[in-house]
Amino acid sequence: MKCQACQALLPAFVDGETGVTDERRVKAHLQHCRECQALYARLNEENGLIRDGWSMEMLPDDFAKEVMQQIEDEGIEVERTDERLIKGQELTRQRSRKVVHKKGTLRISYFVTAAVLFISLGAVISPAFASFLSSFFQTMKGELGLRQAVNQGYSTEINQTVSDNGITLRVKEVVADPTRIVLSYVLEDSNGQILPDLYLPSFGSNKIFVTDQEGKVIPSYAVFRRTSNYADLMFPLQDPQSQVIVHFEIKAIGSIKQQPVNLNMSIPVDLSQGKAATKQVTVSKQYTNANGIDVEMRHVTYAPSATQIHLRADWSKSSKETLLQQVEELKAKKVKTDEAISLLTDYSIGFTIEDKEGKILADSRKNNYEAENGLIYTYMKPDELQPGIIEWYHSFAPFGEHPEDVFFHLDEMIVTQKAEFSLAIPLHDKGKWGGEYEGNYYEVQEVNEEKPVNSSMSSYILTIDSILKIDDFPKWFVTDTEGRAYEVEYDLEKTNNYSNSKGDHTVQTLIVKEVPKGVNELMLGLVSVKKQLPKVDWKIKLPR
Repeated sequence: MKCQACQALLPAFVDGETGVTDERRVKAHLQHCRECQALYARLNEENGLIRDGWSMEMLPDDFAKEVMQQIEDEGIEVERTDERLIKGQELTRQRSRKVVHKKGTLRISYFVTAAVLFISLGAVISPAFASFLSSFFQTMKGELGLRQAVNQGYSTEINQTVSDNGITLRVKEVVADPTRIVLSYVLEDSNGQILPDLYLPSFGSNKIFVTDQEGKVIPSYAVFRRTSNYADLMFPLQDPQSQVIVHFEIKAIGSIKQQPVNLNMSIPVDLSQGKAATKQVTVSKQYTNANGIDVEMRHVTYAPSATQIHLRADWSKSSKETLLQQVEELKAKKVKTDEAISLLTDYSIGFTIEDKEGKILADSRKNNYEAENGLIYTYMKPDELQPGIIEWYHSFAPFGEHPEDVFFHLDEMIVTQKAEFSLAIPLHDKGKWGGEYEGNYYEVQEVNEEKPVNSSMSSYILTIDSILKIDDFPKWFVTDTEGRAYEVEYDLEKTNNYSNSKGDHTVQTLIVKEVPKGVNELMLGLVSVKKQLPKVDWKIKLPR
């Protein structure tokens, strides 16, 4: 499994909603991939979450007035008629922040500008004000798109609370456009202290979801992220209405030791400002690979917090017919349906977005947490009624100042193909049995028999070490010399991944069940293999 595929599955994996095969693949990948481990830790808040909290006092109602008065006392000109903050020539080159009045309070962007001026004067900012700023400027590493949207004024202060059992959920602000909603929040104890563990599970008894104004649930999911002092929930969107509602029905909080609560809250979110600043351009250009995959670039969406690439892929008619036949052949060998159907559904593409000088503005194989030109998120939408069709929504930070010529460059396709590889395994001999296939090396290192009490059947435990060119979780089927197929299971707790001079290893424990007495040899067959297709080179200019 590549990082791109793993990261697309992580939200569903954290929610316990992945299928058996995807769950195995994600678990195996997480054993050795530090980048995906970091993202999983942020989503699941089970590693490195417990940090010292700090107290946060509420800002007084007249805070903005006092700040502005102190700025003016220092002799700094404030041009109120133009609703901009200016400090001579020093700030004229900076992006001005519009002042928006709402229920007698000033928008937080006003506060931010005031804080910049205070810092330049050497004044001391209160801890409460500093913590307020951190929600904007201490977002997740690499989240350039969110920072840009906030700096341009596409954020709204919420500061809505609900309390129960000595715990307060405080939703502080929202950034929203047609690609996503991001809510910033904290959890506080009865003394107003921010809890060190800010994790809100979005599964189990908890429900966190988005609806339209009529109450219809909008397909999305909550991605948990946190900064040093705040947490975010991000909801990917596809073509939402202008008015939506984010619902919290929280029965438990915490990542390691959960605490029961009853926190219910609904947050109306107005996307009209973000939608007005968003432009979706139809592309409708298609690339057909010689190996039978059609890739269509459908749309490009330019939004305040992200640029989103919408792709759709499917197999050609003749290729799909061949694959469906292979799926049925594998199912006849007791290969689980989801493992067999992976021949149709388990493929991926890699691409970059480049300017006319060849500078990479975005890369689908990088993660935004590690590189600002990497993926913020990928929403993958397989067609449940027509296996083989996949739609991707790849979101990146906005492409800088939007250079005139921007190009989409598809340069990688990885597919899952039916394997033609097997090993004869003597059940009662000591030794190792292995072989090479498609550049990968597979070796059965150990075979152990388990005899259930009062049964003529045995189970055999096989330890298989695979050295793979492309990250994967190999799938196997087992038959005997008479062609009888046996049920197999994977002991995921014993899966191990490591690297050495020979390559990247995946060690699996395979359990072969109900083998009759008298069977002395089994045939271990590989279900599928991942291959990178050659000669992938499709480049098109993105319309503006």
